[in-house]
Amino acid sequence: MTNNAHLLARLQDSSNLPSMPQVLLQVIEINEQEDFDIKKLVKIISQDPAISAKVLRLVNSVHFNLEGKFISLERAVLYLGADVIKKIAITASIQHTFSAVQRRELFPINRFWWNSFSCAIFSKKIAQQTKYINVEEAYVAGLLHNIGKLLLWINFPKEYMSILPLIESQTDECNAEKRQIGITHCEAGCWLIKHWKLNSLMADAVLYHHEPLARVKDGFPLVKITSLAHKLSRMNTEDQTSIFATGQELLGLDSKQMNTIICDAQKEIEDIASGLELTIKAPTHREEPKVAPLDSHSLHLVTKIQDSSLLTFFLEDLIQSNDRDSTLKAAEQALNILLEIDAVLFFLQDADNKTLFGCTSPQNRFQELVRDLVLPSEVTTSLLARSIIEQRIINPHELISTNQLSLADSQLLDLIGERWMAYVPMVANNIPVGIMVLGLKEFELKGDARLLRLVANQTAHSLHLHDIREKQAKRIQEERLSILSIAAAKIAHEVNNPLAIIKNYFKIFEQRFSHSCSM
Repeated sequence: MTNNAHLLARLQDSSNLPSMPQVLLQVIEINEQEDFDIKKLVKIISQDPAISAKVLRLVNSVHFNLEGKFISLERAVLYLGADVIKKIAITASIQHTFSAVQRRELFPINRFWWNSFSCAIFSKKIAQQTKYINVEEAYVAGLLHNIGKLLLWINFPKEYMSILPLIESQTDECNAEKRQIGITHCEAGCWLIKHWKLNSLMADAVLYHHEPLARVKDGFPLVKITSLAHKLSRMNTEDQTSIFATGQELLGLDSKQMNTIICDAQKEIEDIASGLELTIKAPTHREEPKVAPLDSHSLHLVTKIQDSSLLTFFLEDLIQSNDRDSTLKAAEQALNILLEIDAVLFFLQDADNKTLFGCTSPQNRFQELVRDLVLPSEVTTSLLARSIIEQRIINPHELISTNQLSLADSQLLDLIGERWMAYVPMVANNIPVGIMVLGLKEFELKGDARLLRLVANQTAHSLHLHDIREKQAKRIQEERLSILSIAAAKIAHEVNNPLAIIKNYFKIFEQRFSHSCSM
């Protein structure tokens, strides 16, 4: 069995967590409205753990380089804006359609959503009853408490399938995961949330939600709230007495408060299920997993996404971009959302001076660092220059060891702050435009190379068009100035003619006046 470090490395790519098609459709549809309530959008997003995870990951990524960390979905949505949320939803939709849907029959995805919803709502109700300050933090912790199951399912499908009956029957699932995979869904979910570097105990809440009561009761409130909510979300009638005792021991909740929590939560769960047109029922013990065909929502989603692609929003942004900065911003955002690449900078070709100069969008954290970086474009010792000369993607570590990199390549690797790096040439109609420099968390690009080429070349075309327009605008301006100069000279000449006549008349008058005076 591989060690935990290796297992966690396999979890590095969490970008393809499946999302519920009902939620995705609602997010897309609300964004298609000209005027909508942002709070309604937050409410829809908060019903889906995968989209919530994507939103929190993005807003807390180093791409934005924010001093504080966001744990509030509403603040995150307000900061990112409806347009970015729409892009996340479209990306999630495509990933759901072309990857997660293919494995839906092998995983009880409706059960997963039921547990996520109910635990989130129970967490919120418990937080309100106990006067916990950050109610939304409790809600998000409940929503993501089982996010590790998706990670294990996606990254270890064969191993996970063998223990699915135990997981479905909710019998000793953590021990089964540990034996078969080497890591539990609690540990996987904790790792993911810690990877976002949130300033919160949310990761602990996810890690300890299966821990025994004797251990949890010594923890801080968020861990206790999530643990109790988890038990309530799995509660059967025969469990009520023991769960009421748990509520009392963990958080001092009496039977009246527990009844209020349960009644309010169950009503809200039913309302959500009705709004999403879900047939949701509480889980029963010893229930075998069943193969289910794609439902109408998934089929509707497939139809909707057939008219789209992973690059839809990116191409829309490029069409709307009117200068270099907005083009680079669109490329950075696409790489961040599509491939979770946070470290991006560009070197553009200056054909006149035969140099490559560093640049980014104004929002990029590297802007100040790269704006003075210039490199001769014909220096073949640099892999950066070779990438544009040979017009191919270069991962420096595939060709040469780190200590043998050129000085410029070594400096870029140090600057970008990731373990691995890739150079992606930007080419428009066989005209080299520049290079994207990407910081990578993994050594290999795997299946991302084709998508990177598409992003790079579309960016190159947009930059090339902007350059042509700028040159045309400059030439037109020069022509206008030339025409104005000629016109001004002509006007001056025409003005000078009557002035000369007037001056002559004055001269004649002066001569005649002088002659009269002398007589």
